[in-house]
Amino acid sequence: MLINLRPWKSALNHILLLLGGLRDLVLRLCWSLGPARFRRGLDNMLRRKWRRALDVAPAARVSLQYLANCTPVQLIISPDRRSVVWLKTRRPRATEPFFDQAIYHSWLSNVSSRLFHTELEALAELHRIAPGIPPTGFIFHISYCGSTLLSNILSVPASCLVISEPWTASALLITPQKLLPSEQRMGFLQALISALGRQIFPKQKYLFIKFLSWNVVFLDFIRKSFPGVPWLFLYRHPLEVAVSSLRIYGVLTEAKAMSDLVHQYLGISELDKISKEEFHARMLASYCNTALKYLDDDKAMLVNYNELSTSFLPRLLSFFKIEIEEEELPQMKDCFNYHSKDGMRKRRFVTDSHRKIEMASPHLKEMIERYAMDAYAALENKRNANTRKNGVN
Repeated sequence: MLINLRPWKSALNHILLLLGGLRDLVLRLCWSLGPARFRRGLDNMLRRKWRRALDVAPAARVSLQYLANCTPVQLIISPDRRSVVWLKTRRPRATEPFFDQAIYHSWLSNVSSRLFHTELEALAELHRIAPGIPPTGFIFHISYCGSTLLSNILSVPASCLVISEPWTASALLITPQKLLPSEQRMGFLQALISALGRQIFPKQKYLFIKFLSWNVVFLDFIRKSFPGVPWLFLYRHPLEVAVSSLRIYGVLTEAKAMSDLVHQYLGISELDKISKEEFHARMLASYCNTALKYLDDDKAMLVNYNELSTSFLPRLLSFFKIEIEEEELPQMKDCFNYHSKDGMRKRRFVTDSHRKIEMASPHLKEMIERYAMDAYAALENKRNANTRKNGVN
């Protein structure tokens, strides 16, 4: 007599999934209720749980009204699947400097948060029926140049919603043409920004997206997706940037894993034959040259890191046409006093430009001079010309 074990295997799998879910729930409760030292010890484990939870989020059939109160947190676009993972949560005004970090902590601290996935087309339907706040402005940058400070400043007014470096946008931008043709990708990017930009608090009417630094190579595509939206490019002396970016282990290794994309969008090939210093110098040059290519536009503004001070705020508000409350301006100015990535505002800001230049190796200085300084000088010439033209102090 043969016994059909398939139903038993299915039941066992469901039990294991349930036990795993209960275990994750207990860990999240411990993180929410435990002291800060205890939370830090759990963080690495919980981040792995978070990534796994995203990958195994179950399919769900929900109404568009339900999706309006959810946040898209991951896109999965492959030959056999096109879906978006949602988190059922009401996002608070985050103290974290980055969107994905804020979403992760929202999932941790709210144990009733639910992850599920729908077809990718649900994004477009939601955008069509209930669009979010139209984008007010985009922030592109060279990395390690004050972009987080800028997003912190723009987050102060109650009228502003700032989405800082959402990975979902990056995932959509690098989706191959054969999986998602440009016209469809453009429509889904509009729908994604619309979903991310849903109003959380009643006063919010301005939406800003700060893109990841390498997203600037998609500047033309983003401009065409959102015609007329003002954008700024924030940059800094490339040697100072490179000293900071070289501290991140594995950037060149990650680039080698995406060598086709790096060659296509950065113009850098033969990654096995170049040093990490050369790679960073050429990468930064590519960012600057891309911004230069599209600067003949009254919707664009160049900002050097050296300009970031309280005196810059009127120019920022005027460029994006933002109206703020009188009492919000001192709070915006106060952002300059603290380290931009410290959401709790305990670390005072100390300038480090001279120290970074002193830390640079001779080889790094040579690579920056060879590959990046011409692009940086061109940006400076363009910015100074615009300053004289517009009479900006």
